Amino acid sequence: MARGFEVLASVAQPEFTRWSIVYDLGGGEVHFRTQGNQAIRRIALASLDFSCATPVRMLDVTAGSAGDVGAAFVDYSTSGMRAVMEATFSKTPFLQSVPAAARDAAAAHPEVTSSCSPA
Repeated sequence: MARGFEVLASVAQPEFTRWSIVYDLGGGEVHFRTQGNQAIRRIALASLDFSCATPVRMLDVTAGSAGDVGAAFVDYSTSGMRAVMEATFSKTPFLQSVPAAARDAAAAHPEVTSSCSPA
């Protein structure tokens, strides 16, 4: 993992690189860090439930300390997603000009793309 992050850091573009992700295919984990939070965090894919029986969940990838962030996932809500997006977009120069309507549509995306049939 450390070498993967070293390589990504060597090719990072300071004006555009906002996060780095290293996949551990054998271990079934995703490791990441963000520009605003350089702590390397991880998600064990086996701990996620992708079934239709569970609600959509979301994670603020800018928050948290190093290590496993699986417990930091919360149930998705449009307002929660919109708040995370607003915080992110306002700090990212090339996203600041995205119109409010486009931000609203992106925040509601999970509501209109579910592959699960309604109960």
